[in-house]
Amino acid sequence: LGADGTWQKLTVHDAKANLELIPLKEKGQYRANFSARAWQPPVGPKIEFSDLAATATLTSEGAAITGIEGRVFGGALTGAVTIGWKNSVIADGDLTLKGADLTSVLAGFTRDFVASGVLDAKMKFSTQGQTADELFAAPRVATAFTLQKGTLNNVDLVRAMQSTSRSGLRGGKTPSIEISGDAQSSGNRIAYRNLKLAARPPSPPGAPAVSPAAAPPGRLPVPPGPPTLSRPRRAPHVPAPLSNP
Repeated sequence: LGADGTWQKLTVHDAKANLELIPLKEKGQYRANFSARAWQPPVGPKIEFSDLAATATLTSEGAAITGIEGRVFGGALTGAVTIGWKNSVIADGDLTLKGADLTSVLAGFTRDFVASGVLDAKMKFSTQGQTADELFAAPRVATAFTLQKGTLNNVDLVRAMQSTSRSGLRGGKTPSIEISGDAQSSGNRIAYRNLKLAARPPSPPGAPAVSPAAAPPGRLPVPPGPPTLSRPRRAPHVPAPLSNP
């Protein structure tokens, strides 16, 4: 407390997290400094942050969170997020994740798809709801990503591109791959664009659309390849399911 009896700083902490609130000169505004270690947010996916720190400016209508720095999924996280709660809860932001373990990332969201590799991703997201829980129900997310030293354990992409079957391909493995592209998610649907795959011979860009519970219904444009990989000259249908057989 200050000499006049007004409070100047409020600190709340437990074994894993520390929150410091400081009133600003502007009436009704506060600065919040947050830090945590081995911490899991109380809402949203069950994700544990090895380290997390951020600074926020709070008002009666929302919060501007800047300087987000931390480690999650074995990678480095940075970014900024804006949250408003005047009428409903609205959030949008930009997050960058570098050097993350893809196996850990997938385990935080789904058990239906298994893969490994080193993931870099730049995400822009927006979401809204009446409660904090609703924010995570159906966010809109646009992500530019690169996967290196990867292995897909549910599907053989090369065999899928060679196949002309419409009945689908199950099982297999795609080892030693590098994938880059853009992903957009909305509701329960994920659409991939500008995909570039390097697994044995490199592949050209593709644009399949994938539902988390269904096979990719799109086509990959595959021109004739070198003798080490015989590819059909027409664009094959690729209905390979992405769930475990």
